Amino acid sequence: MVFQNARGIELRRNTFTHLGAAGVNLETGSQGSQVVGNRFEDISSTGIQVGGTMKVDHHPDDPRQIVKNNTVSNNRVARVAVEHADTVGIFIGYTTHTTVAHNEVFDLPYTGISVGWGWGLFDAGGNSTYPGNLGLPVYDTPTTSRDNQIRDNRIFDVMKTLRDGGGIYALSAQPGTQISGNYIDRVHDGFGGLYPDEGSAYQEWTDNVVQDVPAWLHIWTPSIHDLVVADNYTNEPFMRNNGTNITMKNNTVVQNGEWPARACRIAANSGLEPDYADLLSPSDAAPELCPSGA
Repeated sequence: MVFQNARGIELRRNTFTHLGAAGVNLETGSQGSQVVGNRFEDISSTGIQVGGTMKVDHHPDDPRQIVKNNTVSNNRVARVAVEHADTVGIFIGYTTHTTVAHNEVFDLPYTGISVGWGWGLFDAGGNSTYPGNLGLPVYDTPTTSRDNQIRDNRIFDVMKTLRDGGGIYALSAQPGTQISGNYIDRVHDGFGGLYPDEGSAYQEWTDNVVQDVPAWLHIWTPSIHDLVVADNYTNEPFMRNNGTNITMKNNTVVQNGEWPARACRIAANSGLEPDYADLLSPSDAAPELCPSGA
């Protein structure tokens, strides 16, 4: 189901299954729309996509073409990317003020939630400083990526086939973007539970819980810059921080399963809210960080 230049679309309580492409795609110019409380399963490509990756998306000629003010919440996204394993559960391209909240994303060959695009090439001045300049246009204005919220999602059992990805993956500059309150469990391969890749900048990664992953954080190159990574919890001590001007503070490595009460509350609050709990099948092994309700 594809929408372009759409306003005020609401998709609620639908089932998207046995599809050969993406389940829902809010493309160029989609604004003020909501994808809430739906089931996505057995889909060849991405479950939900908001925003694209072309010039019309990152530097539109007309502000009406900006993808902005859309919400993706309380959806169950499982076993998608069935044929196209390099696609993801929820993909957010070049968008302004997209909210992705309280979704349950699991059993995937690759990344759970991906936000941003371009590896920094289309950011202001980006291609002029890229190693081996690719001959792409050099922009002196920011892209439309800003003020996105990726929060309170439960992501587990991902990266089952491919490698260069993670629980939550980001690219390029996104001023005002916050990635917080997410619970990530069982990233089978890949580079990290939290993975801001090349050009990621001006983002806050806070109050996330990450367990049973190859690395809880993967910041691998200096082109990743000006991030705040704070108040996260993990049981995996391994991480990488080769970025530039990265603020790291109050991140906790948990030992012997003794999760602090704050981490338990973050995990318990993640995923589907009570009014949408019926979307989960009995066989969905949604993990509980603190079964005792600490």
